[in-house]
Amino acid sequence: MATDITIDLATLRFDGERFKGHALDVECTQELIIYRNLIVECAKELWRRKHPNRINLPKGFEKGFRLQFNRLEDGSAKVPLQKSVWMIRVIWTGAIWTNSTKPQI
Repeated sequence: MATDITIDLATLRFDGERFKGHALDVECTQELIIYRNLIVECAKELWRRKHPNRINLPKGFEKGFRLQFNRLEDGSAKVPLQKSVWMIRVIWTGAIWTNSTKPQI
């Protein structure tokens, strides 16, 4: 069973008057959701290219993708995003899923 270890993925920077003091408006969470969806769609496409003979993605593929941030950094508002390491291994190795949240690698 894989262990949840996070890695730095990207740092999103929000500039402008409303982000001074490294504050993030609640309305910006929609942008974070859209960014997550973009990453998930890219992951799906990478998996499909690696497994051209498979019709369906592994069960729980999208549900198992976790993107999170735990702080706002100095600057206007910088949101450092992290993700679970095992998701990268699933994309590149084609691991077999054992339940809806964790793959067996």
